[in-house]
Amino acid sequence: MSNTHKQSEALSPWGMPAAAAVEVFPLSGPFEATLALPGSKSFTNRALILAAVAKGTSILRSPLFSDDSYWCIDALQKLGISARSVREDDRIDIEGLGAGGSFHLNDAAALPYIGSAGTIARFLPGVIAARGVGEITLTSSAQLARRPVSEMIAALRQLGAEIVLPEHGAFPMKITGGSLKGGTATISGQLSSQFISGLLIAAPLAQTPVTLSVTGGIVQADYVRMTLSMMEDFGVQVKYSDDLSSFYIEPQEYQAREITLEADASTATYFVAAAAATKSRITITNLNPETLQPDFLFLEYLEKMGCSVTQEAGHIILQGPQQLQGNKVFDFNACSDSTPALAGIAPFSDGAIEVRGVAHIRKHESDRLSVMHGILQQAGVDVTEYEDGLNIIPVRGMPRHVVVDPHDDHRMAMAFSVMGLAGAGATITDPSCVSKTCPNFFELLQKIGVRCDIVGAV
Repeated sequence: MSNTHKQSEALSPWGMPAAAAVEVFPLSGPFEATLALPGSKSFTNRALILAAVAKGTSILRSPLFSDDSYWCIDALQKLGISARSVREDDRIDIEGLGAGGSFHLNDAAALPYIGSAGTIARFLPGVIAARGVGEITLTSSAQLARRPVSEMIAALRQLGAEIVLPEHGAFPMKITGGSLKGGTATISGQLSSQFISGLLIAAPLAQTPVTLSVTGGIVQADYVRMTLSMMEDFGVQVKYSDDLSSFYIEPQEYQAREITLEADASTATYFVAAAAATKSRITITNLNPETLQPDFLFLEYLEKMGCSVTQEAGHIILQGPQQLQGNKVFDFNACSDSTPALAGIAPFSDGAIEVRGVAHIRKHESDRLSVMHGILQQAGVDVTEYEDGLNIIPVRGMPRHVVVDPHDDHRMAMAFSVMGLAGAGATITDPSCVSKTCPNFFELLQKIGVRCDIVGAV
């Protein structure tokens, strides 16, 4: 196992057990499968934070049980929130703060730790600044401590929040509770949609109204619309412009909800990609065609590459073509998390696939463009790396077997597992990184007929 890029200090009990590697074998032929996928990370992490500050007890059904959600709940519990997971009933119960409650440390020696959960890193600081007591320090994995957050903290400071960052501008982060006063803040929308969502989630808890201005448009704006929709579900109203450049939020109290969460459209991209590249047919039983999740758009791009997609109430069906069609240029700015899935199957098309508009994914769990470029080169694929994308030219025959170092990035592990099963196989080192969003990823691959062997334990 390559530990060069492994930065998570702790494995959660909701994750895949640590293993040295997983060997993914090529499929022997097309498959036909029906799958129900884990809950959406995006919806789960938003719902956890909103439920924690709401009045009353919320019940979250069909959530994602993963590393990210585990560390979020663990951090909330250390901050005084009563949260209980009932996995046999596929739900999480959370008793929220309500208007009179506050975040506080149960044990000054047990600091809240959020692992590598980027969404929680953006959603939790503002609500702690609004509803915390005293100084609270948030800690994270070393991987997350490298990811940028200082621009969002600067906007929270414009609203009065007292937050201290280390010199590198991330974690550990010291937050003074009760410091979010309100007022006016401005932030660029080109950095991360999660920054905007974090500010919006905290805004109703400020002492006075908040006016938020966003400059330059918002990268992956659909995630902000998802946040606004869920805030409304929890009883809060936000006034905003059609182009999401300005927001006005009065002080309000979130209300507890019982809510059923959707399947994760980003996780679905790897399974529909597997079908697309192997002439196969797959039904995803719990993916809602009416979803706000932007990675649902990936299906439209697969249609342009020759796939047949059927959307019905509550589920989708995809049939892969006899030959994936290439010679395409795609702008994936709106659905950038599905870029790895595209990279995993582009080598099987009949012409070049160019993806652009995704420069921001260099600042995710890994520098995704650089990592994808390197792995594709190892597989013998002719690939050009741009600042904002890749140009992938298919190989004659199929990509070579590769040993994939995913750089502690779940999407790299999943994407190149797909390339392996459609081609000459792949060895995935540090496979437990899939636990961030899909702990049972390799089990699901086995359900569609892929042989996945664990190689050694750690």
